[in-house]
Amino acid sequence: MELTPVVLFMKGTPEEPMDGYQDRALTLLNESKIRFSTFDVMSDSDVREILKEQSRWSSFPQLYVNRKFLGGLAFIEDFVARGKVNSYIPTTEVDLPIRDKIFKLMNARNNSCSKFI
Repeated sequence: MELTPVVLFMKGTPEEPMDGYQDRALTLLNESKIRFSTFDVMSDSDVREILKEQSRWSSFPQLYVNRKFLGGLAFIEDFVARGKVNSYIPTTEVDLPIRDKIFKLMNARNNSCSKFI
C-alpha cells in the first residue's frame, strides 16, 4: 500500500468496488481531486476487525487522514457537499488547477530573478 496522508479503507478495490457505497466514496474523493490510497479490508479480516474496533464504526468505507478516523460515506458526502474539503484534507493532498498555475508562475519568477543575481 502506498503511504499517503489520506487512506480509504474499503471493501474491494478502486477497479472493483464491492458495492455502491464504496463506489460512491471513490467517486466523491476523485471528483474532489483528493490524492488518496486505498486498502481492501476484505483481503485481511484482522485489519477489518481492528479498524471497526478502533473507529467504533462497523461499516465501510472508512476515511482516515493522518492516521485519524474521520468518518464513513455520509461524512465524505457531507464535507464535499458543503465545500469543506480543505477543512479536513491537507491542501498538499488536493490537486487544484490554480495551485499548478501559482507554482508555475512562482518558478518562472524565480528563474527570471536568478538571471539578475
